[in-house]
Amino acid sequence: PNKKAPDEDRSSVSERDSYGNGFLRILSDYGDKASLNGVVFIKTARSPLVRTVWAFLLLAAVGAMTYHLYTLFAKYFAYKKHTQVNIGFSTLNFPAVTVCNVNIMRKNEVRCPLRQWRSWGLFPLSHQSIKVSQEIQDLLAEVSYQTLLSQAELFDPEYDYVDYEAHYETDYETDYEADYGHEEESDRTWEAESNASSLSTVEDIFRDMFSKLPNNFNTRHSAKYGNCYTLDNDKFISRKSGPSGGLEMILYLETNEYLEGITSGKGAQVVIHEQGTLPFPDDEGIAVTAGEQTMIGLKQVMQISRLDGVYGPCKSVDDFKLKYKIKYTRNSCLKICKQNLIMQTCQCYDEIYQDINDVMKISDKNIPCRNASQLTCVTMVKWTFEDTASSCACDSPCSEKAYGRNVASRMWPSKSVADVMVNSMCTTKQTLCDELRSRNDLQDDFIKLNIYYEELNFEELEEQIDYEFTQLLSDVGGTIGLWIGLSVLSMCELFHVLMQICHHTLRGNR
Repeated sequence: PNKKAPDEDRSSVSERDSYGNGFLRILSDYGDKASLNGVVFIKTARSPLVRTVWAFLLLAAVGAMTYHLYTLFAKYFAYKKHTQVNIGFSTLNFPAVTVCNVNIMRKNEVRCPLRQWRSWGLFPLSHQSIKVSQEIQDLLAEVSYQTLLSQAELFDPEYDYVDYEAHYETDYETDYEADYGHEEESDRTWEAESNASSLSTVEDIFRDMFSKLPNNFNTRHSAKYGNCYTLDNDKFISRKSGPSGGLEMILYLETNEYLEGITSGKGAQVVIHEQGTLPFPDDEGIAVTAGEQTMIGLKQVMQISRLDGVYGPCKSVDDFKLKYKIKYTRNSCLKICKQNLIMQTCQCYDEIYQDINDVMKISDKNIPCRNASQLTCVTMVKWTFEDTASSCACDSPCSEKAYGRNVASRMWPSKSVADVMVNSMCTTKQTLCDELRSRNDLQDDFIKLNIYYEELNFEELEEQIDYEFTQLLSDVGGTIGLWIGLSVLSMCELFHVLMQICHHTLRGNR
């Protein structure tokens, strides 16, 4: 038994030597044929100093390569982007146009509520003109749309005082049945009869514009302006720049129906917005003064495309449109979020945002906020909403259009033109005619509005990835090749050597 122990020791030493020799043999074989720069010189150099220098150079190159790769990956994972601007020229879709009379409701529709407010002591009976405090204006805003605002009209409900003349590009003779019906599905071009050569021409134009064509407009509601009217049709295309290729409207304001002390001025609010979106005249728009012709020249259309995901927050418009049947805007998203927050907190809905309530499909089954405690709750939610709006996830849309505009105005109409328009109106309604002829400020009852493209060019603002993944791969390959001379095949060689070492190690541990 004592003689057997030395034999076992010699066997163990022999195995260790064999394992070590096998490991060295693998490295030696790789050193003889390696394509990795420097390894061959380390293997074949006869001088220890030369071997040391080449080993140091190889390690330094690996360190420099590692730092270079770190900077490349840091650049990629910063997810930077840039904006590319493209200029184009083409026919342009005309934007949607929303018009609101600044008078929130007609006086003859609100006399009964005014008498009620007087009975509550809100208005002094001795005053001929109503002086309204902020509390009364707030009360006006809280009045149920079902009782008052639904009766408010921008114009006499029996007439369409707002209209436009639409013409085909190849035929300027207006055929209303074709232009406003469904016979033609081809694109339409707007033309304006802006250069009337005589008062008779003005009268003919106004009589045409005075005709009943209510289907051209959708009714919208504003807590500040009452009923508004939106002209929105994706078939309308501008093929020519300038006023003659745009939209012309004549507005009759019915200033005799303005609420004294509540309506603070005479005119209209005009909102130019992307087709298919909800207008918010309370928050945006152009104030148009009575007794003037206002020219709104659209400078450019900016088609803005944003990147989403890791490159920045933006909202995809498809899901929003599928759910609410309108195009996404940040403002509409915030108002929907605010209404949802009111419904969750106060267990009722705010009647102010009727258009929002319509797209949210709020029905009679829901409870409106009307009593004092509910209105107090609504007020508190609105006060704190700015601090909680970030939770709504109402980012900018990933794709939207924006319009630059120039606004100019001049006095309009002259007294003679105003008389011609009144005479045209007299052929339709005598009571209105008598009232208008008895007034001396007819000019303050009319607005002429021209909206057009100044030029048919547009800008495309597109966000693009600053450092693409393909560029990262290219730079990584260039970096590795620069510092240590590795190619993909060289990496495969190195991987093969590592697999041999692992296999040899596992076999040696058995």
